[in-house]
Amino acid sequence: MPGRRTNPHATISPAEAERAIYIDCEGFQDHAPTLIGVLMNEQFEQIVVDPALQSAALAKGQSVSVLKVEVQRLKDLCASERRPLVAYSQHELNLFRTHAQVDVDDCYRNARMIAKR
Repeated sequence: MPGRRTNPHATISPAEAERAIYIDCEGFQDHAPTLIGVLMNEQFEQIVVDPALQSAALAKGQSVSVLKVEVQRLKDLCASERRPLVAYSQHELNLFRTHAQVDVDDCYRNARMIAKR
């Protein structure tokens, strides 16, 4: 259709997909995430971002961070290395806006929308 724009969240090239940072947040509905799973360069890391679980995470050798700090770090990494940030839906995008007050819209890709295309 002439004039119809493609949703930027729904597109990714094969090269971008290979360099992407893949994320998944876990936690309770309508609350800030408890942890963020991050896959980059075939390396997977779980980062606990819930202060209530900090001591347990440290005891298990897990990475611990603050949600806002971690989301900003991911956004900065995407910008500096020109990588997309990919999650399965808009859920993580909305979590980051609501609970971290960080907008990752410019680098965000929605894997569900990409798969539908």
